[in-house]
Amino acid sequence: MFIDPEFPPEQASIETGAKKPMKQLAWARPQMFLPEEMADQIRLFRIPPIPGKVDAGDLGDSWVMCSVAAVTEDKGRLVGMFRHPDGKEAAQREHAVGAYRVTFCKNGWWRTVLVDSYLPVSGGRPKYAKSMNDPAEIWPSILEKAYAKLHGSYARIITGDPLHALHDMTGFSTLRFDGLLAESGSKKRSEDELFQDLIRGIRAGYTVIVNTPGKDPKASDEKEDDLSQQYKSVGLLTGHAYTILDAKDFPDHDISVVKIRNAWGHGIEWNGDWGDNDERWSQYPDIAEECNFQKADDGTFWMTWEEVQKYFTGGGICFSHTPAYDYRINSAFNDAIPSCVLEVEVNSPTWITFVISQEDKLSREYGYEYQPVMLSVAESSDDKNFKVVMNSTVSGVRPSPDKWTFLKGRDISLIQKFEAGKYLVVPRILASDNLPEQVPYVLGVIANREIGAGEIDIKFSSIEASCAVFENYPTFSTTPASVDDVQFQKRPPGAGFPAVSQGSRIE
Repeated sequence: MFIDPEFPPEQASIETGAKKPMKQLAWARPQMFLPEEMADQIRLFRIPPIPGKVDAGDLGDSWVMCSVAAVTEDKGRLVGMFRHPDGKEAAQREHAVGAYRVTFCKNGWWRTVLVDSYLPVSGGRPKYAKSMNDPAEIWPSILEKAYAKLHGSYARIITGDPLHALHDMTGFSTLRFDGLLAESGSKKRSEDELFQDLIRGIRAGYTVIVNTPGKDPKASDEKEDDLSQQYKSVGLLTGHAYTILDAKDFPDHDISVVKIRNAWGHGIEWNGDWGDNDERWSQYPDIAEECNFQKADDGTFWMTWEEVQKYFTGGGICFSHTPAYDYRINSAFNDAIPSCVLEVEVNSPTWITFVISQEDKLSREYGYEYQPVMLSVAESSDDKNFKVVMNSTVSGVRPSPDKWTFLKGRDISLIQKFEAGKYLVVPRILASDNLPEQVPYVLGVIANREIGAGEIDIKFSSIEASCAVFENYPTFSTTPASVDDVQFQKRPPGAGFPAVSQGSRIE
């Protein structure tokens, strides 16, 4: 049987990087702790995955488990994470010896993570994530273990941003709207753009999450208990993230409601206005019909947008969509100059996401900081003279034509509908005296059309270090030079793992 030498069943795989020692745990394969009659029934998936049917266990990585629940809303995407790069037969051979693979988009690059089936156990069952109702179904445990290995230990995934986990599991860009959520509570109904954005985003297939406040480091234990009890009294948990599945606006009644997934098991559910047992459903039959309301113990509930503003302190959007043609370009800043820029020719209107991804802080030692980066997009009419038409901002979906904002972040995105024309996409980094000579990054491109098939063409090029674009000039002249042998990944819709190629263009 396979034992992973890179992430062995030892205490170091649990607590490396922990702020304090973690409980010593035994390790066992499922065959070792399940009843003998179930040993031959062990599978990754025994039935199609169901959102909310994962027991998060005792690790405390609620940010990861919320993201898992959100991804499970798209069963095909979740199952696709477990596809073997070499096909079904290769997967079966590895499963037979207790080896499993999970695919993530980490640091912007798609990679497959190989783990063995040893799991931390206590009391004859997995200590951490597991299937809620079927001990022979092991995909939650394997996914969590692979994600822990990706970061160096289980301890390193105890805390984090669920939007980062969503990006790692789907490859799609994300946007946090904490500030907008706080501001929306003081706006008039007609001025609340965030709620309308959520309605449009959900219709477009985006994933939306919201989170409750976590522990306040300045609060005493007594106050923290009070906050926890306050939330539990209305059926919510502090320090957790939830998925918004739907949003409905009823202006005639002056009512806005959202449907939320509780990823933390059944029995803990919102009991306030528009909860399952609220009489408003019978008082407003038109709303009940439009929301397709059915009282059921299915882990979902409805609540008003006003209550969301009251109880949730942040959230964000993962711009998941179909179809999605996904490309990843291995790149680096050398003395603050990008190793390649993109010459983009669009023949018909196309939605394109560009994203710069740096190495995740969770995988690095304490003190590592992201470099301030941004993206500039310039348009050209003669292949030499360019005008900057958009720069990335803190809101990836609202680029600026006349502001240059360098952001310290893991993934910095620019999402826009590109009209027919020729563009130059220039990754940027803020030059400084302490900037390393080389800063690696991955440049991601996600489009709703295949690149290189006639509608969009992208070539890899370089521009001179003296180009005025690096001095934030709105117009500049340059003659891009072709760059050969650039390594990139190509992942078409529905593919489990991307093909890796080298060349001077995406094709």
